[in-house]
Amino acid sequence: MSHSKQIDIVQIIAVAASLFFMNCTENNPIQVDEDPWGEQRGFYPLNLGSEWIYTVGSSQDFIYTVISHKELQFGDSAIIKEDGPAGTFHAMAYWDFNKLYVSYPDTSVPIVYLQLPLEVGRSWTALDSAGFRYESQIIAVDSMITVPSGTFTNTVVIKEIQYYINSNSDDDPDTVWTAYAKNVGNIFFKTSGGYISELKSFSIGDD
Repeated sequence: MSHSKQIDIVQIIAVAASLFFMNCTENNPIQVDEDPWGEQRGFYPLNLGSEWIYTVGSSQDFIYTVISHKELQFGDSAIIKEDGPAGTFHAMAYWDFNKLYVSYPDTSVPIVYLQLPLEVGRSWTALDSAGFRYESQIIAVDSMITVPSGTFTNTVVIKEIQYYINSNSDDDPDTVWTAYAKNVGNIFFKTSGGYISELKSFSIGDD
């Protein structure tokens, strides 16, 4: 999760409402006997009360806390509070069947962070309202990564290319690498510009 991005409460309500009608309506309920993606959603758990603390160089820690949680028919949604040097902000994350979306105020539309099944070569793209394009691809599913909170095996690593589609400049696209551990979530975030965020400690709330 990128730091210092705040979502307006109106957007939270709008997204929550759309999720409710999208996942279960009176006139057209979704009928699926089995949820094939439940276990893999553990790579980004949204349990109420979960907390992740990230260290970024020598700066103050960033603390993410799930303060609201809602079960959906095939997934769940959460409001996540971020406390950091710039203050307190909020974002919304939700699993919709096999895709993890995260909503930010400066993108206006939810961005796909993960897409299941988690397998090498799986790729997806997204475009936000500001004209930024995100091209993501899973490049590993069995990495061993050590961060301050410990060593994690079988982590999923995603490489993302970000660029402004209307840019006339010769600037190189930004590249971002993100790693996820099962039943933990995001453990590592690095950009081509040298920004590195590592998981310092975490606790996952009860279901």
